[in-house]
Amino acid sequence: MGNQESDSLKICQFFKRTGACRFENQCDRIHIRPMHSKTLIIRNMFELGNEIMSTYLFDENEIIEYEENSKDKYIKYKEFYDDVFPEFSKYGKIDHFYVCNNIIPHLRGNVYIDYHTEKDAINALGAMNGRWYGGKQLQLEFITISDWKMALCGIIIYIIYIY
Repeated sequence: MGNQESDSLKICQFFKRTGACRFENQCDRIHIRPMHSKTLIIRNMFELGNEIMSTYLFDENEIIEYEENSKDKYIKYKEFYDDVFPEFSKYGKIDHFYVCNNIIPHLRGNVYIDYHTEKDAINALGAMNGRWYGGKQLQLEFITISDWKMALCGIIIYIIYIY
């Protein structure tokens, strides 16, 4: 039993919560990477720019709340969403689609796609991994997010898609 407690103390809590860690492979904690999951992460896929867009989640059914001076950034995000979301929807129902707008490098531009089923996520990874978007080759990974409220912070661009 002591071994199990010791192992749980070695798990990187930040990676467990967000699927990303500032230390990446140099972290002295364990990053649990599932073989399969219904959730995918695409690191640094979205580029908004150097400034932080003020977005706030008030209600799960609201798309985005933005300040007037961030209209250009909203338009850029909306174009990204309109381009990317339909592509990933081809592989199954998406329960959540999140784009991180944090300025911290290991979180900046991360796209989280939470499919309704693991099978849909597996199909999407198989079809989309290695494709090019915006001059970058996409590297999709399975992650497990057990609590989205703990994973999200106040500077995440949030869209929920409900069929």
